[in-house]
Amino acid sequence: MGAIAIPNVANALNRKKQNQTMADIRTVSTALEARATDFNEYPVVRSLDELAPLIEPTYVKQMPRFDGWHKPFRYESWRETGQAAATHYAFSSAGSDGRFEKPSARDYDPSATTTFERDIVFSNGAFIQYAEGT
Repeated sequence: MGAIAIPNVANALNRKKQNQTMADIRTVSTALEARATDFNEYPVVRSLDELAPLIEPTYVKQMPRFDGWHKPFRYESWRETGQAAATHYAFSSAGSDGRFEKPSARDYDPSATTTFERDIVFSNGAFIQYAEGT
């Protein structure tokens, strides 16, 4: 009986962390979208510490910096060729294993996953890689 309960508890804990991670990603993305409405571009920064003062406290009270597994989020912004401003962004988590599968958020193809190790990627207003059923 205990052998069945342990995987179920671990699965429930990971699902909770995944749900919290996705909620935090949505929060930051809403703040990024609101800021982009005001400035007509997404912030171009090298770190989360550089991003935070650009959206706190005007667009979000406090920007989450770590996912549900206590690993740092990743933020990227980029521009299309010939564009002066950053017109795209991605905010992502490496999932439970803490290792990003791709070097850039631009490298992901849209897909759903039920595996906690998979990355969770939100880009330009939508989840590109996400946890199905959350």
